[in-house]
Amino acid sequence: MKGKVILEEAFNLPRLAAEEAKKYASASAAGLLGKALADIDGRIAQMDEAGVEMQVLSLTSPGCQGEIDPVAAHAMAVDSNDYIAEKVRANPSRFAAFASVSMHDPQQAADELTRAVLELGCVGVMLNDFQSSGADGNTMLFYDDPSYDGQIFWATVEKLAVPVYMHPRLPSPLIYEQLYAKRRWLVASSWGFANQLSIHILGIATSGVFDRFPGIQMVFGHLGEHVCVDSQRGFVLTGLDTV
Repeated sequence: MKGKVILEEAFNLPRLAAEEAKKYASASAAGLLGKALADIDGRIAQMDEAGVEMQVLSLTSPGCQGEIDPVAAHAMAVDSNDYIAEKVRANPSRFAAFASVSMHDPQQAADELTRAVLELGCVGVMLNDFQSSGADGNTMLFYDDPSYDGQIFWATVEKLAVPVYMHPRLPSPLIYEQLYAKRRWLVASSWGFANQLSIHILGIATSGVFDRFPGIQMVFGHLGEHVCVDSQRGFVLTGLDTV
């Protein structure tokens, strides 16, 4: 089928790609994965072969959300957004992009999202679940916290009228040790990704964010990350009653 537009097409900054790939692939496969994540121009031939008209590119997980230093996280967001905007400008009929933002500071996140959308042309924002914080990386910042409300992050999302794509990521070190160290096969896409992210999504939904900012658009993939939306009953956790 031709004319397809595909989302969640991960890329990485060339300076980070090789090292980041080691977190998700075996030693033998990490080199290939890192190269593929960094190679954007080379995707066009594969897109043509698969009948894909456009990829919506996004910085690979955990991206800025994995950076515990607020200064470094923001610098990564700016670097990533500038980099991918150049790639989109070079092939605007084949590529679009979701922005990256550091979520350490709601106002800074709102400002960078505004720049990325209005100046760079990004079509939305990718948030890789919680924002890691704290010296040991075990502090998790969630976006149903009141600090993201008011006239700051969520208000900006509604004003810009662009979607927020909530994407999974690996857990914090403490959560990994307590839940997954002895059952590593559950940590990522087999269970942990959707299990962790669905709690965050439902936290945002049940905190009243959508009541206060009804124009917000959210996207979550992988068959809904255990969550589905019913037009009559609202958010539903798969297998359970209405939330």
